[in-house]
Amino acid sequence: MKRHFSFPITDPCQTSPFCVFLCFPWLLIRKITTENTEFHRNALPWPRFHFNIQSSDSRWLFWGLALDYAETARSTLCYKQLHFSLGGCVSNDLPLLGFSYDANDPDVLYRLGLHAALNGATENAAALFQRAVELDPSDPAKFNSWGNQLLALKRWNEARSAFSAGLKLAPNHVELLSNLALVHKVQNRLDEAQTCLDHALLQNPDFLPARDQRDFLYKDAVPTWHFSMMNDSQRNAAYEKAIQKAVRPDSVVLEIGTGSGLLAMMAARAGAKHVYTAEMNPLIAAVAQEIIQQNGYADRITVLAKKSTELQIGVDLPEPADVLVTETFDAGFLGEGAVPSIAHARGHLLKPDAQLIPCAGSVFANLLESQKLWEECAVSQVSGFDLSAFNRFQEHISVQYVERFPHRRLSRDTELFHFDFTGYPIQPEAKRVEIPVIADGVVHQILYWFRLFLDSETVLDTNIEDESCWRIALQILNPPLPVQAGSTQTLIAQHNTEFIKLRLAL
Repeated sequence: MKRHFSFPITDPCQTSPFCVFLCFPWLLIRKITTENTEFHRNALPWPRFHFNIQSSDSRWLFWGLALDYAETARSTLCYKQLHFSLGGCVSNDLPLLGFSYDANDPDVLYRLGLHAALNGATENAAALFQRAVELDPSDPAKFNSWGNQLLALKRWNEARSAFSAGLKLAPNHVELLSNLALVHKVQNRLDEAQTCLDHALLQNPDFLPARDQRDFLYKDAVPTWHFSMMNDSQRNAAYEKAIQKAVRPDSVVLEIGTGSGLLAMMAARAGAKHVYTAEMNPLIAAVAQEIIQQNGYADRITVLAKKSTELQIGVDLPEPADVLVTETFDAGFLGEGAVPSIAHARGHLLKPDAQLIPCAGSVFANLLESQKLWEECAVSQVSGFDLSAFNRFQEHISVQYVERFPHRRLSRDTELFHFDFTGYPIQPEAKRVEIPVIADGVVHQILYWFRLFLDSETVLDTNIEDESCWRIALQILNPPLPVQAGSTQTLIAQHNTEFIKLRLAL
């Protein structure tokens, strides 16, 4: 037999302690009897409390305490188990407490959505906020809350639409701007993300979410190794020497990979008629433009915020370039796409006799013994336990400053590949390379490094002894391999023009 309690409540807070007192035992009973079972509305007697939620009842959210308790007790009132019908946005469980409300009141729906969001019922909250927005499309806060739930659901395009609609109502709304920036970042529209964040911080410089987002945006765009690269005097001197030899007063120079704008400014200082430099990251391109402006070369350098493979003669460049400059080489040589971007430039953006800097490159390998370095990338016995199965998660290729670890070379440098950027198109390649062992030891890594031929005279090495800004690429052996002097190890080397893969033929 059901028991019904009805209270004429005009202000929920007037009698809420009594009601909550009555609710708690029933919530606990419902928890005990319904946990791990399908919910049945008539399973137990249930006290009904009848009251109406009006949008003008600003304190009705006190009743959320009872629902919060239900959430804590994991009862059937948990919002994660509620099912809303968009026909009236009516919960299947709320009537158990005698809730009744105007399903067409956007403020009530909005407040219910806030509580659903607070209790982790993201789908329900999004549905309630959507209904509230449909009924009241004039409130930016409703669009913001709706967009936040769509963000949590990873419905990126819908979230962008919600935030954009809110900004049409309130163009300076810092929360909407910050949230829209987050969507742009996820969808890799970094320049639009930066624009939103700059606008938000212009309105409120102390708005912490926008400040944090902008900081992360810049840090994600530029790994810290860029700074050691810019400060590498040996690298910079070698490139400037080659640029000065190649550039003439009538030279049009194309650079692939602007970065800070350093090499472009070197070309302009060497006397180039004009320099066009392509940077695919719009954040970096914008900062490079600022640096070039500050150094007085804005009239002779054009920064193009796009991939070099998207450039067109007559659109981005008025004519094919006489000189190509690029330093798009990672520690593994091929990882930044130098081979395909140079090939594209030769076919579409350069004059037939254009000079390339660099004109070629070679990759060398060596067998390396370094137990300490191996332990940075793999594991075996620790404190008497065998942890080697954890090596399934290891990266088989690592980049390290090898000179910072005790190490010993067990072979001489052996050339694996030579890449001639001026010749025929470079194709994927696989080969077997014999490597003579010169010392007894244990091979923990296959080390490989590269040599850049900037021109016929200027060479730039990334070998350990050359102390360059580039770290050394390592192929980790697991398990390590004991070797003897006088023996020969066969290395299987292959590349697909975008990365190199090595392994010993055991």
